[in-house]
This record gives sequence, C-alpha cells and structure tokens, in this order.
Amino acid sequence: MKKNKKKSKESLVDREVIKGLGFRIERRGRFILFESKRTPKEQRKLSSWLAKTHKRLPEIIKRKAQKLEKKLSQFNSFDIIANISFINYIIDPETYKEYLHEGRFYYPEYIALLCLKRSFNQGTKFPIEGPDIESIQKDLKEIFSDTQFYLISSGADPNRKEPPTSLELLQFTIRGNELLVRSPAYTHHLHEVLKSLFNPFEDILLKKVGFTINDAIQLSQAINKLLFEKLYERRDHAKAEYKRLFDIVKDYRRTQIIPDNFDTHKVLIKKLAHLSDKEIKSKLKNLSIAWTFVGLGDTYSYSAKELADYSGIDKHGVKSFLELFSLSFGDIESDFYTPVPVHPLKQRPLIKHKDRYLCPSPALLDWAIKPAFEKILKNTASNIWNRYIKHRHGYLLTKSVNLMKSIMPDAIFELNLEYKIKEIDISQTNELDALGKFDCILFLIEGKAGGFTPPARRGAPDRLKKHLKDLVGNAHYQALRAKSYIDSTKKPRFRRQSDGSTFKLNKDDIKDVFLISLSLEPLGNLTGLMHAKSELGVFSGEDLPWIISLYDLMVITDFIEHPSMFPHYVKRRIQTAEEGLIVAHDELDMFGYYLKEGLYLKSPKDVASAFNISLATYTTDFDDYYFYITGWRKTPVPKPCQKMSKEFEQILFTIEKSNEKDRIGVAMQLLDLGEKTRNQLLNNIKITQKKYKQDGKIHDVTLYGKEEGGWGITYMCGSKVGLVRSKLQTYCEIKKSQVKARRWVGLGEMEDEGPGINIIFYLDPPLGS
Repeated sequence: MKKNKKKSKESLVDREVIKGLGFRIERRGRFILFESKRTPKEQRKLSSWLAKTHKRLPEIIKRKAQKLEKKLSQFNSFDIIANISFINYIIDPETYKEYLHEGRFYYPEYIALLCLKRSFNQGTKFPIEGPDIESIQKDLKEIFSDTQFYLISSGADPNRKEPPTSLELLQFTIRGNELLVRSPAYTHHLHEVLKSLFNPFEDILLKKVGFTINDAIQLSQAINKLLFEKLYERRDHAKAEYKRLFDIVKDYRRTQIIPDNFDTHKVLIKKLAHLSDKEIKSKLKNLSIAWTFVGLGDTYSYSAKELADYSGIDKHGVKSFLELFSLSFGDIESDFYTPVPVHPLKQRPLIKHKDRYLCPSPALLDWAIKPAFEKILKNTASNIWNRYIKHRHGYLLTKSVNLMKSIMPDAIFELNLEYKIKEIDISQTNELDALGKFDCILFLIEGKAGGFTPPARRGAPDRLKKHLKDLVGNAHYQALRAKSYIDSTKKPRFRRQSDGSTFKLNKDDIKDVFLISLSLEPLGNLTGLMHAKSELGVFSGEDLPWIISLYDLMVITDFIEHPSMFPHYVKRRIQTAEEGLIVAHDELDMFGYYLKEGLYLKSPKDVASAFNISLATYTTDFDDYYFYITGWRKTPVPKPCQKMSKEFEQILFTIEKSNEKDRIGVAMQLLDLGEKTRNQLLNNIKITQKKYKQDGKIHDVTLYGKEEGGWGITYMCGSKVGLVRSKLQTYCEIKKSQVKARRWVGLGEMEDEGPGINIIFYLDPPLGS
C-alpha cells in the first residue's frame, strides 16, 4: 500500500496539469504540452473577455506606473536605479540557474526610463530600506505581468473564427523576447564576433568616434569590474570600521569612555555595551552590510577620469564612449508608462548626470556596440559601408565553415561558388555561398549577415515579414536552387570565384542533402516557429533548411564530440521543423534536448493530440560550463555531452575513423537509436561474439524498426574477411527487401583484421531516389 502511495505521489510530480476554459496545459518532465479544445461558444466568450481586458490594460498600467513614480520621487535617482539594478542583476556563478533566478534584468531598465522622464531627483528619503525595495519590486512585477497580458490579448476578437496566424505568433514571440530576454548569446562569443567585424575598420572608427572596438569591449568590461571593486572596497571598509567599533564597545564597558572621533556613535555604543559579544558581532555584521549599500548610486556611478584610470584607455576615448552610449535625465517622453519591447536604453544603455555615469542594465551595453558602429560606418561613405557589408558577409561564411570543419575535419568545403543553368536556351549564372561534402552527406550553405530593424523588433508585421524573407527566405531559395541544379544534372559542375577553377561534384555517393541558412542575427527564439505548417511564405519548396545563427553555431560546435553528431543534429533539427510540433524558447534549448534525449519524437497518441509541445530550459549545463571556463565560476564543471556508454562510443569512434565508404551515414543510423535500443544492440553483439568464439563459425544478429520508412542493422562476426564481407552484404540486401526498409546498416567484425568493427555497409537510396 505504501508503495502505491509513493508511485501516485511521483506521478503527480511528473505530470502537472492545469485546466481552464477549453484548454489543458500538462507538464511531463521537461515537456510542456498545450492542448486547446474550446467550443465556438467558449472561444467567443474567452475572446470577448480578452478584448475588453486588452482595451482597459493601458490605463491600468498607467495608473500603476504613476503610483510607482510617486514612490521613486522619494529617492535619489542614481540610488534607486542602482538598488534595483543590484537586486535584479547580481548573481552567484557557483549556484546560478536561469530558471531559479528571481531577479529580472528588465526591471532596472524600466525604473531608469521612468526616472529619465524628469530632471535628476535628489530625493527626500535616505537611506533606501529593504521594505522600499520590496514594494517597488512588487509594483514592477504587476506592471510587467499586465504588459505581458496586454501582448497576449492583442489579437483577441470575439468575431474571429481562425486561430492565430504564423505571423501573429512570430509578432508575439519577438515582442515578448525583446521585452523580457537579454543577452541572446554568451559574452565571450559576442566579443569575438565584434572584434572580427570591426577590427579591419579600426582607423576609421578611431577617426570618427575616438575609440576602437577593442577599446569599447575593454570599457564595457571595465565598467562591470570597477563596479564590483568599488562594492568590495566599500564592504571591506565597513568591516574594518565595525571591527573598530566592536573594540570601542569592549573598552567602553571597562572605562565608560567613548573616543571623540566616535562621538556620533555614542547612543549605539551604549546600547551595544549591554549585549553579549556574540550579539554585538551579529548586530555589527548586519550594520556593516546595510552601510555597504547606503548611497549605492555613488558606488555604482563613475566619472570619465575614474574609468580612464581604471581601464588604461585615454580620457578622450573614454569620454567619447560615454557620450555615444549615454542618455540624460529628461530624454524620455513624459507620456511613457507602458513597458515596450524597444526603448532608447537599448541603443544608449548608460545614464549621465553632471560628470557621473551609471549603467542600470549591463546586459544591454555589449549589444549596443554593433548597431552603433554600423550606423557610424554607414554614415561615413558609401564605399566604406559597402566594404563593411562585404566583409561582414565574408566573416559570417568563413567563420561558420571553420566551425563546421573543426568538428568534421575530414569534410571538404568549397566557398563562393558559381554554376550555370539553362532556361529556354538562355544560360544563367547563379551563386552558392558554400558547399560541404562529408562522406555521403552534402551541405548546401547560404548566409545572410543583415539584421532586424527596431520596427521589426517591435513586431511591425510588414517589416518583420520582410526581414525574415531577407535573412531566411532568400538564403533558403538560393540553397534550394542549387539543390535543384544538382538533382537535375548528371555531373554538376561548380566554378570557384576566387581563381576561376572548376570542380565536378560526384553525386553518386551522396545519400542526404541538408540546406543550411546562416544568420548573424540571433534568431534562436524564432526558428522554432518557422516550420512546414507555417503560412508565412518565407520558405519556397518542400526541403526546409536548418536556420542557425553564428552565435548558436559557436555553442553547438563547442559541445559536439563526434563528427557524425553534427549532420545528425542538423537532420533531427530539420525534422522538427517539418513536424512543427516542438516549440522551444531558443535554438540552444533544442540542442540541449538533443544532447540529453535525442530530439526525437515518435508522436504517441497522448503527444500528437496536443496543440504543441514546449521544451523547458535545457541550457543550464552550458551556462555552468561557460561560467567556469571564462573564470566566473571556480567550481569545475564537466563539459556537457550526449550520454552514451563507453562500448557504444567506441563503436561510433571506430566507424568514424575508418576509411569505409558511407561511414557517416552508418554512424548517423546508430545515433538514431534510443538508449534502450543501443543497449539491446550491444548485448546482442556480445552474445554473437560469444557464439563465434565457441564454434568458430560466422554468426549474425539483426535489429530493425519502422520509423522513418523503416531501418535495420545487421551485425556479423567471423574470421575470413572476404567471405564475411560478401555474406554480410548479401544478407543485408535480402533483409532490407524483406522488411521493405528504406535504410539498412551492415557491421562486420573480422578476427583476421583485429578487434573492432572493420566492415561497413550502408544500403540507402542514392540522391534523387
């Protein structure tokens, strides 16, 4: 009976269900399933309520914002901004988990924007106390909750019968992302990209603004480091002062004398003298902590001279940097109340008052550099801007290909290609950014290095759709055009733009072709919504691409340990886009899920009935690892990787390192296996090897399944290489035909050749079949 109770309790934890008017949300482990089955009447009722609420919310938010402004007016502007920034930003890298962090990075931005509506306020209440901060945080939570609901209800219409369009879902996603999410890439990756983009234009930037990209990054880092050093210095000073005070209290007990320089603490000393030493230390410790945060605006702020002295960059360059990225009090319109996805602090994240500067949201500073520098280059001269655009695209392509080669060293990549096609007797030259061949896998790669404009980030439908077409649609069209050329041509020929030489592509040994759309814009929050069922019109053709930003590719290539895992993940990722079933907050959640659980759904009945499946966060392991290798975290963290047994990994490694044809296709088929099937294969191999050792005869074992058109794996072991190779191939061909499978893998282990897999067969339809 107890056992049943325990099981029931565990199932409640594993399966949390929320039901409402025609909807059902169920959490199963890391999955969140959404199901909507409202009747037309229920839908009209809900839509009517949402529409009415939507109309009322701006005024509700305004009243709450005015109430909050009244609270803020009691305090020094720098002090209150610094306090809200501290409470929401400061984390412990040793314990930080994104999903557990209670701070909200966007809170200090909103507080700063409200304060910037008016002139600098000295305040009447000092110091700011804990209850003050708690009250303000509560107000912020309500305002942002109302704002999110305002976004959710924006399309509510009781007369509407159709579900939200793909464009509307994208609008909601990008608005929510811009409103609530900060730093869409890891800082060290962003810095690497910024240096590569702007270092070639160092002289121009130095002449135009007085500092370089290296200066900008160094100053951004210095602002954060200087802040922490000032906090630690103030903390250490407080500790020293209260240690002295403890000694004074002890002396006062004995002499009843208080030194003249401690006369202001006379009342406190007399009160403490009546306590025990332990109680005195506890009181003084609390006072020390409180004093550290008194006048936090002074600690958080700095002058140009302070920053120049700390960073080692000349004062002129520092002053130029601060002026370029700062707002002054009074710069925000007086009618600003509702939080918005795009606001001035995103372009100018620093706040200036007299000769002091403060950064309320450190996450914004690094991301403001690229648009600011691009604006400067664009306004310099057309030839400079055109040079930058060409360099930006070249960097995106070259860096991305180098990342792919780092994990697939045997792959061959060709960049900047041309090919000719004939249409109605007219020869037309087309371009392809890159082509990569990795054993039997072909990658067709196109990159777009442009970005989203502020209107698109605000969710303006025409701009959003246009930018997606420019960044994703056009890249897909160009890659798809190249695939069509390869499919329709017996011997595809490409010309290298670099030297005019040509090469022929042997497509007879190609089994899979994957289209890749590269982007310099972080699109991870949108790619999960761009799938085969979308009516956006972004994709032209049935072969969907893998849409990936450079920043996400940097992470993915950091954590892929086997060369075959890269095309396998690309294959899995494209399949999720074709199914349109899985939704994730970010591309890296998809990749984290791949490492943890394979990114593979068989669509069981209880899953297929859901409106969609949303993944919870899978990036915590990446955060921990990068915190450690960049020095923020001291506790060592293992590198995230896909879980697999040593025996299975050894088989995979042996196959990848062999010179056998189709080895990557075979490895990918093995990676398709779930943990249970992998263990079953390993166990069957051991049994088969044991039989061979007992009688010296050839033995085999086969596994097969129906997924993806059917598949099979046959393992065979013996002693005579030629005989076993011939028998294995014949057996695989017969079995593949019998079960009508699309793919079949043959693995042979011959004692004469040494231990390990040394014969490989991959029976799969060639390209175009």
